[in-house]
Amino acid sequence: GNFQLADFYQSYLSLSTKNVEKFKVNIQEKAMEVDKEIEMSEDLLSDHLKKVLMIASLSQISNLYRRAAEKLVDELIEEKPCKGHK
Repeated sequence: GNFQLADFYQSYLSLSTKNVEKFKVNIQEKAMEVDKEIEMSEDLLSDHLKKVLMIASLSQISNLYRRAAEKLVDELIEEKPCKGHK
């Protein structure tokens, strides 16, 4: 077919670079959110518990992304292959 693997891979690399940059910003935002939650709490949590809260939050976000990816995979499986692709 007309599928250009090199072009596809270049798009993937471009998106990966953008994802890393967004991740760096998002991780800082998430850390600020955790700090805000801690400030609102009556009990000031230890650094250890702040890290646990951050881990729990990041794990939850990761699961949301995983589920979204799984849903897209399921949709691909349900679709009929494009002309010329099997």
